[in-house]
Amino acid sequence: MSPIIPVIFATLSPVILLIVLGFFLREKNFLPETFFTQLNKLNYFIGLPSLLIAKLGGAGTNLGAVLPLIMSLIAATFFAVIISVMIAYLVKSDKAEKGALIHASFRGNLAYLGLPIIIYFFEGKTELHGFAAICLAPLILLYNTLAVFFLIIFSKKEQKISPKIFIGKLITNPLLIGCAIGTCLSYSSISPIALKPFELVGEFALPSALIALGASLRLDRLKGKLLLPGIASVIKLIITPLAGYLIGFYIFNLSADHLKLIMIFLATPTAVASFVLAEQMDSDTDLAATSIVLSALLCFIPIAIILAL
Repeated sequence: MSPIIPVIFATLSPVILLIVLGFFLREKNFLPETFFTQLNKLNYFIGLPSLLIAKLGGAGTNLGAVLPLIMSLIAATFFAVIISVMIAYLVKSDKAEKGALIHASFRGNLAYLGLPIIIYFFEGKTELHGFAAICLAPLILLYNTLAVFFLIIFSKKEQKISPKIFIGKLITNPLLIGCAIGTCLSYSSISPIALKPFELVGEFALPSALIALGASLRLDRLKGKLLLPGIASVIKLIITPLAGYLIGFYIFNLSADHLKLIMIFLATPTAVASFVLAEQMDSDTDLAATSIVLSALLCFIPIAIILAL
């Protein structure tokens, strides 16, 4: 047996089990629906920002060293967008379906799934944890900007959004605030003891975020036509991480660990936020919901392959 197999199993098995636990806790009504809503809120506003502060503040991240990773991630995301736009016009789809297809093809679940897998797999490698955390900020900005742009263009109704409101929502995003605070602390002489509370809250955030993610998955949404969600999942789980590998290896000459890091992020399933935004922007919610569930069910196959590289 290859020595990497036990490592992959040790990394992915707790992630999968926690997601399954969250799914069954909600499915069997063991806990009220409001519990998972509040747990998700706690993670989004407190848990994950604390984790980012702890990882960035204690890593002394070199922004120059992480820049090639960020550029690789951005380039691969734009590649996914270009491919999905082309396919959206090639296949038979209405305006709302085009927007939902494009959105589902590039927006990954970075904080709730990508970050835990990276932290578990690269256990003890604090520099890589810091690199992963700092990569989140530009990707969150990019994802939100592209999502609003395409969902406005392909909305069923004419949509208008105030630039002031949009920018306000971006700069008050808790994950971005956590990245900003952590980055500032990484350049200070703050004592590790001062970061301990953030570490403790962050340690809670990892498993609870996975439970909340599992609770958000609803198999009853896996219905209707699967062609477009299937296309979105192939782009998201296979084409995008492959593009990231080629860009990172041939253009930015990334190391093996750095390539794995960006590919894990790029192979994460479609973010649950894509369904919420599809509702708000009058896009195709059925396509968005089906893409989320389908990509979540399939994502561990490419992620396991990436970890084995």
